[in-house]
Amino acid sequence: MKFKVLFVFLFLASFLSAQDFLTEQKMNRIQKIYDNLEYNTTAFNDLKKTWIVTDPVYVREIYNKFVVKNGLKIRGKKPTMQELRLKSNDIYEGDVFIDVRKRYYDGEIELLRFFTESPNRESDTSDFFFDEVYDFVYIREILGVELYEDLKKQFYALNDITKTLYDFNYQYNFDIYLHLLEPEMMVWNLTTNARNKYLVSLFGKWGIDRAAMPGWYYPDYFSGVRLKYSEYIVNTVPKTTYLVELGFGIPAKEFSMGDANPLNARRLNHSGTNIYMHFIGSPLGMITPELKDVELDIEGAFALTEDTPDDVKNSDSLYFFSNRNYFTLTALYPALLDLGTAGKLKAGGGFGLYDVKRYLSVPGTPLLEAFPTNIPGNYRWMFGAEAHLEGDGAIISHKISTLFHYNFNDGNGFLGLKFFVMVTNSIGFDFKMFSPLQFSGSLPGYRNDSYFVFSPVIRINY
Repeated sequence: MKFKVLFVFLFLASFLSAQDFLTEQKMNRIQKIYDNLEYNTTAFNDLKKTWIVTDPVYVREIYNKFVVKNGLKIRGKKPTMQELRLKSNDIYEGDVFIDVRKRYYDGEIELLRFFTESPNRESDTSDFFFDEVYDFVYIREILGVELYEDLKKQFYALNDITKTLYDFNYQYNFDIYLHLLEPEMMVWNLTTNARNKYLVSLFGKWGIDRAAMPGWYYPDYFSGVRLKYSEYIVNTVPKTTYLVELGFGIPAKEFSMGDANPLNARRLNHSGTNIYMHFIGSPLGMITPELKDVELDIEGAFALTEDTPDDVKNSDSLYFFSNRNYFTLTALYPALLDLGTAGKLKAGGGFGLYDVKRYLSVPGTPLLEAFPTNIPGNYRWMFGAEAHLEGDGAIISHKISTLFHYNFNDGNGFLGLKFFVMVTNSIGFDFKMFSPLQFSGSLPGYRNDSYFVFSPVIRINY
């Protein structure tokens, strides 16, 4: 009797195993037929319509649809409740985005994948938040027809990263930044296969915020070429990792400010052609990973020539001060503190030096006469500290800054407040106010009293 039971059991087991094998074969065959129904366009992946959903509310809505219908997998398996709880925290914090790609020959979505910002900085990687979903029929079934069609319409916050034959990308085909003190006009751009971004612009700059003069009304207007490098375009603003500027100084327009002699109005005057250089980036991360978030800001102007009395064009003998060289180095730590909707705090400090010379211009003489100062080498050394509160919202973005700079040689410095606001990244204003500090003696003749600078800002960008 036991032998018969064992025989029946083995027969049923072998029968069920054969059934499972046949079912698996049928499923594989059906899957192959299903896959072959779609024309393979893998060779066109780099030209397919691709974008990143950055709207945190919309990302959360799509995520909830997948969770409710058990549509998410991690390495081919359904995630555990613990894994979902951990990943949901990133969703709620707004640190997760969705990479979406349409099919090459129609408007259906062939790829949807959740990812966080940090793993996706380099070229495409399989290390995503969840496994990629490649089937548009499955995506539409999970999301529902209405939400699926809304996803294709792109009415939410997004970054279009579709590659074209000329590598132009969304919001970077044309960019003019109209600012009285810091204008910029983009003239060329390039996107690599790794989605790195290079932007070349013509720029202008008037005034120095970080040297302890401070630089208003500065006698030189700097103009030149600016190169921006963005490591990876994600969220509403690309992460700019490096900026390089190279230009030259030209005499700024004179302001009389009620003075009969316009050369006396600004207190610092142009005395020669100079070259301007500026660098922003995080190169210390190449030395040690612990310093990868430290941002260096290096700025300087250096005189190449010296004017003559004929260049000054004064009719009588004239004494004036002139700044010919300056250099500042500032180290900032970004995202030092996250204050939620108010923005993120960035703070740091640095040092610098600058020279101020006193000249006498006598008409008819071949050269300016330079007078010695009481400081060896003519250079003033300074220390600075600053803090910035930056916020990028869907409608309003802002940057509030406070600065303190101290001149060791003269025992003076200044406190500064800067307030910058943009609405929908199109229109705004820039306000700066500086107040002098005197710890010993009196302010030197080339220094201004308290003052403020204001400029409207208009950006034309698409």
